Amino acid sequence: MKCYPHNDYYRIEESEIVPKLMIASRLTQQDRQAILTDAEIIQSKINDTHYLTKILQSYDMSANEGIALMTLCESLLRTPDKQT
Repeated sequence: MKCYPHNDYYRIEESEIVPKLMIASRLTQQDRQAILTDAEIIQSKINDTHYLTKILQSYDMSANEGIALMTLCESLLRTPDKQT
């Protein structure tokens, strides 16, 4: 895997980097709590029977189909819409 300069932090342990990122984000305690609550709700809804999990498990990510699926997903994230 090629490491680009802007990705220097991808190997840092989550427990080490998250507190630093929280300080850097300059969010209020209320904002942080709202984000944490939303994340917990999202996490509680995801399980092995979630449709996205099923799709991802259906395709080997190193096979052509898996690569095509991930390319499609990435392109959808980059597609602008009226809000962004």
